[in-house]
Amino acid sequence: MTSLEHLNLAGYTEGECHLGALGKSTFVNLSHLKILNISDCNIVGPYANENETFTPLRNLKTLDISYNRVLGFEKLGKILSGLKHSDLKILNISAVVSRYSKGIDVNASMVQSLPRSITHLVARENCFETVLDDAFDYIPENLTHLDLGINRFLFGEYLQKVWKLENLLSLDLNGADNSFGEYMAALDEEDKIFQNLSTLTTFDMSNCQLTNMPNNILAGMVNLENLHLEKNKMWIFNVSISHMPNLTLLNLSHSQINNLLPTTRQSIDRLCTPKSCQIRVDLSHCPIICECNNLDFLKWMVNSKAFEPSFHNYMCKFADSSSKYINDSYHENLRLLDLECESHIVLFLAISSATFILFCCIFAYIVYKFRWSVKYFYYAVLYKFNHQHENNANEFRYDVFISYSSIDDDFIVHTVNKELRDRGLKLHVHGRDFVTGNWIAANIVTAIKESRKTLVILTRNLLTSKWCNYEIQMANMESIDRGRPTLVFLLKESIPSKELGHDLLCHIKRNTYISYPQPDDTTNDSVYRVFWNKLAEDLKR
Repeated sequence: MTSLEHLNLAGYTEGECHLGALGKSTFVNLSHLKILNISDCNIVGPYANENETFTPLRNLKTLDISYNRVLGFEKLGKILSGLKHSDLKILNISAVVSRYSKGIDVNASMVQSLPRSITHLVARENCFETVLDDAFDYIPENLTHLDLGINRFLFGEYLQKVWKLENLLSLDLNGADNSFGEYMAALDEEDKIFQNLSTLTTFDMSNCQLTNMPNNILAGMVNLENLHLEKNKMWIFNVSISHMPNLTLLNLSHSQINNLLPTTRQSIDRLCTPKSCQIRVDLSHCPIICECNNLDFLKWMVNSKAFEPSFHNYMCKFADSSSKYINDSYHENLRLLDLECESHIVLFLAISSATFILFCCIFAYIVYKFRWSVKYFYYAVLYKFNHQHENNANEFRYDVFISYSSIDDDFIVHTVNKELRDRGLKLHVHGRDFVTGNWIAANIVTAIKESRKTLVILTRNLLTSKWCNYEIQMANMESIDRGRPTLVFLLKESIPSKELGHDLLCHIKRNTYISYPQPDDTTNDSVYRVFWNKLAEDLKR
């Protein structure tokens, strides 16, 4: 045993393995060991807090301690301390926490516990959610291959620090249980979070729920050879690959992509010669459109040497939305399309134009007639979609949403806000409490749906406010949709009916309204106190 170089005790390959606690004598007679696999061995940590478990393994090059889900990172750090000055190259610490663990922030101490000599690190299925800023400063300098797949990474500023992984040759971020899809969709064209990864040769973001990626997101990957984006939800591949002269694999399979843009085709063509092609493109299991408007792409794909000639597992999606797998390299589909697409273009355009104009007229009429309903239901659906996972035990976050003209801001801030808050009401004030970055219309609908009542401060200034009118209409639609009285009008000024307009006058008559006491010789503090008490009670119902 003293000369043993390769030891595999893995529970999932060799049967049951129960090492339990590891002590300093566990591997004392295995000093020549180079490869050690103790994955899935029910390791619970070091024995009696001993930190010298792996110290005897001076020649160890590969260590697999994955799938010991009871271990945890604190105990893992103690176990690995014995390898701090070793020459370990490959370390697999996947799934060392329970799959039901709460989200984990990768901190500096966790990264510092890694042996400085490692070149390959696999840390999949560890419930990672974020990486704290200082953790990037302790990444082993020799690390060239990093696999963080199937974690729970969330949207966060830490993603702007990925550029510090500038020595990597391979980066694997695949896995469905993360929010990379949401993050990528929110990036601007100028965001280049991978710009410093110029040495990277393999990049994997497969199965990350990606729907869209900015054009220049991979701008820094000038040496990339393998790009894995399969099993995502992308409908279009808009990422520039023109700066990747060494690219040999572009895997977009199992996505919703139905063709490639002309710019992408040109980049692929530059990597091919008439006799051979260095790049292999995979669009298998994608719904390739087999219609006239995609005929140009189909012909290019069939003639390109970048695709597997038999087109195994390739699909055709037809005009009636049906699809099937092809078995003749698209030859029959191309023949039928060539015949079908020889149509009378002028007649087709004339009929299409007339139909389009008629449709636009009808649609414009319907939209105008039901414009408030359309706007309300659009933003109501958007609100419901964005809040579908929230707990609705407390239906309303606010008691009152205050709608007013910004010209009356002084009255709202110094009087309405103070009086209602003093009476225990939680207020959502127009403009002030809106979420920055959201559409104004969406903010308004959200405020109305999250508030028990909508209080309209009716003044002459409000009559000319576009957004205040919009708020009244949306609150009215909320009343109709939810079957609950929503609108309350505070008549701050005495305005003749002819100035109010028919719609606003109808809203006032159909809903609760209260007149603000006008200052005169008989008005005193008690009158205002009674008024505010009455209004507060009405708003709480």
